[in-house]
Amino acid sequence: MAVITKVEVQKHNDRRYSIYLDGEYSFGVGEDVLVKYSLLKGTELEESFVEEVLLAEEKAKAISVALRYLGYRMRSKKEVEDKLREKGYAEFTEAVMEYLEENRYLDDLEFAVCFARDKFGLNGFGKHRIRMELVKKGIDNRDIETAIEEVFDSESEKEAAKELAVKKLNGSYRNDSEENRYRKTSSYLYRKGYSSDIINAVLREVL
Repeated sequence: MAVITKVEVQKHNDRRYSIYLDGEYSFGVGEDVLVKYSLLKGTELEESFVEEVLLAEEKAKAISVALRYLGYRMRSKKEVEDKLREKGYAEFTEAVMEYLEENRYLDDLEFAVCFARDKFGLNGFGKHRIRMELVKKGIDNRDIETAIEEVFDSESEKEAAKELAVKKLNGSYRNDSEENRYRKTSSYLYRKGYSSDIINAVLREVL
């Protein structure tokens, strides 16, 4: 059994503490773990208890990694899981995801709607491209279709495709032959994620 002989605030992070056992540095913990496990000077610790504390500290670090990752922008569940594995916290993935969902940090449907709205509004992506991107991000089909229905109305996708086509035809494709203008514009709209029905309808109107 070891005894905590010193608890010291770390120099570069005043929310982390160095724990000394029997006069020697043993491990560091965050403030939450320190308080949860009552790591006070003079406390006697069983080896199994120390192992429990260290596991709790690793879980806390994994949660911090996830929260920092979520701090930049919204993420899908799969993106967060992949980040945790990348950072070496695979064994804590389930526990961290449970924490994030319980505290409403993750919502795949909300993510899908925001992603679809941004990609349509800012990048001009059509439904097919958005579906494909959301599948890559691990969003299930039901949430994908709900997001698509919320973002697109009956005419918005066609109007967006038409606007993109006109911009290309009046810009970089302006001096091409009629055949090349049709082919290039069709390929461009296809890459953007528009269906052949919409592409054909748009090109009939603008060419």
